[in-house]
Amino acid sequence: MYDVALIGCGGYGSYLADTISENEHTNLVYCIDTNKSKAKALADKFNCKYDTDYLKALLDDKVDVALIATQADRTAELAKAAIIHGKKVFCEKPMANSVEAAVDLANIVREY
Repeated sequence: MYDVALIGCGGYGSYLADTISENEHTNLVYCIDTNKSKAKALADKFNCKYDTDYLKALLDDKVDVALIATQADRTAELAKAAIIHGKKVFCEKPMANSVEAAVDLANIVREY
């Protein structure tokens, strides 16, 4: 069983939360969004924690996976932080907005 932190609770994040909850191998433990009301609404629906600060989830030893469903301009930054904190990462959008950022992220994966 993988405990998942969903980072990004917008339209597609909401769909992903449903998918996580329906999968017998995953458990949604955090809903993170810069919009507190979106994070809280989704967390209430799935009976999990919520926050506006993604680091709270990344610092939680219970979290195995960071599922990133934010705007594409934040994906690389969030994925990098998750990798550094020892989490498995799934990016719903492209992992970076540039080749340089993608190479940087690939190098971080190799390092950690």
